[in-house]
Order: sequence, then structure tokens, then C-alpha cells
Amino acid sequence: MPMPRILVAALLAAALSPPWAGAAHLDYSLELSAGHSDNVNQSALDPVGSDMLAPRLRFDLDQQGASLAARAAGDIRYLHYLDGGFGNQALADLDAQLDWAILPQRLHFVLEDSASVQPVDVLQPDSPANVQQVNVVSLGPTVQFRLGATLTGQADVRVIDSRASKNDAFDSLRELGAFRAIHRLSPTTTLSANLDAQHVHFTSGLPDVANGGDYDRYNLYGRYHSTLASLDLDLDLGYTRLETDSGASRSSPLARGRIEWRATPRSRLRVELVRRYSDAAEDLGEVDFNRMPAFTDSLLVGDATIGAGVYLIRRAEVGYAHEGDTFSIAFAPYWQQLDYLFDSALDESARGAAFDASFRPRPLWTIGISAAGERRTYRSIDRRDDDLRAGLFLAQRLSRHWSWRLDLLRNRRSSTAPLQGFSENVALFTLVFTR
Repeated sequence: MPMPRILVAALLAAALSPPWAGAAHLDYSLELSAGHSDNVNQSALDPVGSDMLAPRLRFDLDQQGASLAARAAGDIRYLHYLDGGFGNQALADLDAQLDWAILPQRLHFVLEDSASVQPVDVLQPDSPANVQQVNVVSLGPTVQFRLGATLTGQADVRVIDSRASKNDAFDSLRELGAFRAIHRLSPTTTLSANLDAQHVHFTSGLPDVANGGDYDRYNLYGRYHSTLASLDLDLDLGYTRLETDSGASRSSPLARGRIEWRATPRSRLRVELVRRYSDAAEDLGEVDFNRMPAFTDSLLVGDATIGAGVYLIRRAEVGYAHEGDTFSIAFAPYWQQLDYLFDSALDESARGAAFDASFRPRPLWTIGISAAGERRTYRSIDRRDDDLRAGLFLAQRLSRHWSWRLDLLRNRRSSTAPLQGFSENVALFTLVFTR
């Protein structure tokens, strides 16, 4: 799938902005990987090996100007399978934000775009035939106005388009309106009251009755936000109500919390707690450039269930990361439970952890390991999957711009479902040019 058109517009807007808007900073790397997998189709009975070539572009564009703020980060890959009968694939993981101050502190136009690679069927292994491109775009105006000396108001209007390249049930068009009253307690702390209403219309042409069909969602909540030198805190507490076109309704408390502590300039600890109604499009559409570092450098696929289902998500996650001159480490255990409101077939509980560590024995050499494990239980269909992804790498910087990297990777799944377990070994050699 080509790069989303809305992201192209964001990149062009940032690149073509006049000098007074602020200079853009662009970092990127061009990579060419050659390797072999002994089980590309991740099959339990009929593993097929294949050599592969994988050109790759990674970039991070940042522009902060008086009237335009733009940020885009992405990882675009092209997988060329040399044998095995698999079609070539272009895949992209992208996040972009653009904030155009038409009238500074009065009227802004905001755009957000998030693209990711997800499975077509989350119950099947991530073979080349079971991956797809998913994209969620949000755009619209934000109006800000003053209500008092320390009280401001904000109104947001957004149109949100979500699309999947293979699962039509995911495709939707959403209209969102929100009003916020924001009280500034101090230069670093705010307290706000928030009300938003959203209409979700699924555009596949056939209503997904099993998942409730089109619906309206209303959120009323208070938010406490604090940004200090070494500590960030966000806390939301409120209530959500859902009303479907078929006449069904649901309501539930809403709670979200996030704490990030920067213990030192090079280490941080993050804790997140969530309890709310959500769906795949809302979760995948969240743009966050402050996520913990990637746990592995391999070509991975997400684990979202791509469809129209609305669920109650409960999630707890702790993440720690330290980046030193010679040693870096990241670790994140988590627990999550999804309870679907209208179709319980994919209700799931998951717990797992991801780990990444690297060491520089010499200034130009780096060795590292990574591992991510998850146990996923589907309660309604009495199924349990245990996934493990592990990798070992060695890298050398040859010059200011050139380096190489060798990755040895292993993917394994054991499952209570017949013929759903597999093991895969991958070796990749990568030549890298970094700007």
C-alpha cells in the first residue's frame, strides 16, 4: 500500500513552509537487508523457507515554528521474497502530526495520521498472506477562547477516517465534537472538564449487526495534567455511554492514568492504567512520539483484532528504559483484558513482557539481545496461545554515515488450537546509511 496521502500532505506542508515558520530537522536511514527464513509461512506442518531482500527507509521529521508545528516518524519496508511463491509486500509503520496556527491561540487546524501493519486474522500466524496495512486519519479545527483570568475554553471538531486494506468491517467514518473548560492551577498544572460526542458509521456497505452496527459514543470526564522537570502526570476520570442504531445501549466508568518519571537524563519509568470503552480504530489511531523504545529491530506485525467490535479494555503496563554510553536496557511487563460488548467470541486476556538490552564493548561495536513473550487466552473459544520472539544482533559503525548489522531471530508459538503452533528462524544481514 502506498504511503497515506494525508501523510504526504503533512510532509509537504512541513518541507515547503516559509523560513519564518521555523527550520525543519530531518533524520533518516536507508537500509538494505538480505536474509533467510526457514518458515516464512509460519506453518506447523508444511514450513517453507525463502531468501529475501528488504530495502527499508526510517525517518523522523520535526519542525517547530511560529505558525506550523509538524512531526512525522516512519518505518517503510519492501519485502522481496526470492523463492517460496510469496508475493512481494510494501509495509509501513507511520505516525504524523501537524498543527497549523491559522490564528495563534485562537484557531488551529490539526491533522493526525497513524498507519500500522496488522494481521488479517489474529488467530492465524503472521504469514505473508495474513498481514495488511491499517490507517487512521483525523483532521479538523480547534478553537480556543478565554473564559476568565485562569480559565480557557476549547472546542474541537474532527473527521476521522479508518481503513484496512483487507478487513472491510474495520472501515469507518467518524464525526467527533468536543468541548473543554481548562483551569490553569499553575504554570505546569491544569484541571479540565471535558465533554465529547462521536458518531461512528461503518462504510463497508453492510451493517455489522453482530458488533452492534453504527453507534454514538459520549464521554464526560475530568482531567488532571501536570508537567514538571522530571515528572509527567495525566489522570482522567469520568463516564462513557454508547447508543447503537439498533437501540442497544451500554454505559461504564472511564479511567485513564499515566505517570512518567525521568529519574535521570538517560532513564525513565512509565506506568499506565486504562479502563474504558474502545475499539481497534481508536486504539490504533493514537499518535504518541514518546513511547518506550522499540524492543526489537526485526520485521514484526501488530496483534490487534481488526474489525468493528467495541470492547471494554482494562490494561496495566509498566515500562523502564535507560540509555547509556555503553549499556542500554528497556523492559515493559503488561496485562490486558478485552471484553467485547456485542460478540464475545474474541474476548481475550493477555499478559506478557518485552525486554531489550545492548552493550558497546568498543566505541564502534554494539551487541544486543531482545525478547518479547505473551500468553493470550480467548475465553469464549477455550484457546490459549503462547508467543515468544527473541533476537540477537551484532553491529559495527564503519564511518559517520555507514554501518552494518547482523540479526539472528527466532519466533515461536505454542497453541491449544490444532496445527496453530510453529517455530521460525531468521538470519538477516543489513547495510545501513544514516544521515
